[in-house]
Amino acid sequence: MRGRAYLTLSILFLGYVTENLLRSAASALSPILMEEFGLSYSEMGLILSAFFILYTFMQLVSGVLSETIGPRRAIIGFTLISILGGSLIYLSRGFYSFFIAQMLLGFGFSIFYINSVKLLSSWFRDGATAIGILSAASGIGSSTAYIGFPIFISLLGSWRLLYLISLIILALSEVLYLLLLREGPYRVGGDSEGRLSTLLLRALNRRELYPIYVGYALMNFGWVFLSWLPKYLMENGGLTYLEAGFVSSIYTIAGIPGCIIIPLISNRMRSRRRPLIGCSIIQLLLLIAIMETSLGSSQSLYALLAFLLGLSSSSWVLPFSMITEMMGRGSGVALGLLNFLGFLCFTLASPLYGYLIDLTGGYHASNLLVLSTLLLSILFFLLSTETYRSEGDDAD
Repeated sequence: MRGRAYLTLSILFLGYVTENLLRSAASALSPILMEEFGLSYSEMGLILSAFFILYTFMQLVSGVLSETIGPRRAIIGFTLISILGGSLIYLSRGFYSFFIAQMLLGFGFSIFYINSVKLLSSWFRDGATAIGILSAASGIGSSTAYIGFPIFISLLGSWRLLYLISLIILALSEVLYLLLLREGPYRVGGDSEGRLSTLLLRALNRRELYPIYVGYALMNFGWVFLSWLPKYLMENGGLTYLEAGFVSSIYTIAGIPGCIIIPLISNRMRSRRRPLIGCSIIQLLLLIAIMETSLGSSQSLYALLAFLLGLSSSSWVLPFSMITEMMGRGSGVALGLLNFLGFLCFTLASPLYGYLIDLTGGYHASNLLVLSTLLLSILFFLLSTETYRSEGDDAD
C-alpha cells in the first residue's frame, strides 16, 4: 500500500509540474508578448488574469466534485480540457485568441490541486508532508517557464516549442491518470449526497477559519508583483530578458525545497500559525528590499533576494493544512473556498496592477498597493487560531 501511495504522489507531482509551467508561461513571456502582440500594461494584466477567471470560480465546484464524483474522475475529465486550452494557446496569434485560450486552460486546471490534495489525503496519514511535496512541483514548473522560455527564444527565436513539449507531457499524464490513479484507504468520501449550498454553509459555519480565508486571499493579492517580476526587473533593475528570467526562476526554484521544509519546520514547532506569521513578515521585508534595490544593482543581489523570498513564500501550503486539520473529512469545499478567495484576489489584482502603471507611468502606486495588502494578510493571520494536531489525533 505504501508503494501505491508514493506512485500516486509521483503521478500527481508530474501533472502539477506541467500545470505550473503552463500557468506561469504568460508571466514569463510578458515582455515578449507585449512586444509581439503590441499590448499595453493593462492588456498584459488581463492576459495574466485570464487563466484565473474561470479557474477562480471553479474552486468551489472543485471542492464539491471531490466530495461527489471523486477526485480521480474529476482530474481525468478536466485534464482533457486543459489539453485543448494549451493547444489553442500554441496556435494563437493575437490578444483575443490568447486571452480566450488562457481562460480555457485555467478552466481545465481549476480542479487539479484541490482534488489532488483530497486524493493524497486518502493515501497519507501525514497530510501536511504529502501536500508539501506536491506543492513543491509548482516551483519546478514555474522555474522551468521563467528560465526555459528565454532560453528557447534565444536559441530558436520562438516560444511555441516549449508549449508543444508541455502539451505532450500533459497528454502522457492523462494516460497515467487513467491507468494508475486510485483512491486510498484513509479519509475518502464525505458528503457524497451533499448539495453545494449545504457543503458551503458547513465550510462557512467554522468562523474560526475566517482569518485564514481572508489572510490567504490578501496574500494572493500581494503576490501579483511576482507575476510582473520579469518585466519589472528589465525596466527597473536594468536586467536583460534572460537575466530577468533567471532571477524569476530562482524565486520559483526556492519554492521547491521551501514547500517541503516549511511543513517539516511547522511539524517540529507543533504549530501552523506561528511559522505562517513569521514567514509572511519575512516575505514583506524581502519584497520591500527588491522594490528598493537601485537600478544597476547586480543580478546576484536580485537572485539572492529572490531565493530567500521563494523560501519564505512557500508558507502558502500551511493554510491548506490548517483547513484539512480543522475540517477533517468534510474539508473539500472549505479547501475550494480558500482557493477561490485567493485566486479571486489575484485575478482582480493583475489588471489593476497594470492599469495603475498605465495611469501613473511607474510602479510606485502599484507596489504600494501590494505591500499594503501583504501587511493586512499578516494582521489576519495574527487573528487566526492554531490548528495543529499530532499525527495520532482524529479529525473532526
